[in-house]
Amino acid sequence: MALLQDPGSVDSQLLAHVGRHTHKLWDWDAFPASKGYPELARAQMRYIGAGGSPKVGDPSTLPPSCFTCSLIYLDSPRYAAAHSHEIEEVFWVHTGRLTVSWELDGEWVDVLLGPGDALLNPADIVHGFRNEGPEPVVAQFMVGHPKPLLPKYRYHPSSGDAGPEFGRPLPDAAHLQARWMSQYVMRASEISTHWVTFADGGRLAHQRYVFPRAHGGAVDPGHYSLEMVQLLTGTYSPWFRATYETAFMVWSGVLAVDWQNENERDQSTVHLGPRDLVQIPAGQAFRLANHGAEIARAAIMIGTPTPPDDLWRATVE
Repeated sequence: MALLQDPGSVDSQLLAHVGRHTHKLWDWDAFPASKGYPELARAQMRYIGAGGSPKVGDPSTLPPSCFTCSLIYLDSPRYAAAHSHEIEEVFWVHTGRLTVSWELDGEWVDVLLGPGDALLNPADIVHGFRNEGPEPVVAQFMVGHPKPLLPKYRYHPSSGDAGPEFGRPLPDAAHLQARWMSQYVMRASEISTHWVTFADGGRLAHQRYVFPRAHGGAVDPGHYSLEMVQLLTGTYSPWFRATYETAFMVWSGVLAVDWQNENERDQSTVHLGPRDLVQIPAGQAFRLANHGAEIARAAIMIGTPTPPDDLWRATVE
């Protein structure tokens, strides 16, 4: 019989901040406005907060502080009705191909996102998205507020609005509105990679998706920042302690996260597999490690729009 853990122990504290992919269920009733419209069917898996869903009381979800994080599953041919938010929202595609539409100057402009691509939707931009197939889309959705308001629908089948036009050609790169939209698009193939070598020889690569352009980011942040990090096999990072909340969602490999209590005497370790997440509160000491045989790759959500340029060199004082 397993022994109950002391709720005040460092092990319990760490586990209380972990969201396991295999412990969660896809919620097909997360968006009430989609109920009764099969063409709008999509599922949500909540990790931090509720995102654009009203289900803020989900006990399996970690409480939000700076941002929310969930996965969205969208079959083909399904779509999300055009809407807007009062805060910025980022779509980051794990699998499949996601077509996103913006309404700009009364015209619909599309962009197609593939695996690893991301898009920042600014506040109040009317946007919708769809899956034109043939494989399902899984994407990471993040909103820059712990409890954002529900989506404001601009077009919806309940009002007799026609759905999006599937299969239409993408706009030419010289198209004025498409050029404006492109400044918010982040292509996995175009993001610069920065390498950090730690004192023990371990190496970490990081890619600045949503990060101040003055420091090499692809898109300037609104309320939070985003990077992709990759740890080579056998790498241990130094200990870090940030003044803002962070969270890591693993995309591939196994990421080990060490957690240290305030007196720096006791520590705990958790191993995270694909689509597992750990939330690290402001002020919590942690370090990353890769004990596995393949590169550990994870998205990091950073709860500030002004992260330090030397993010991966700043250690615990």
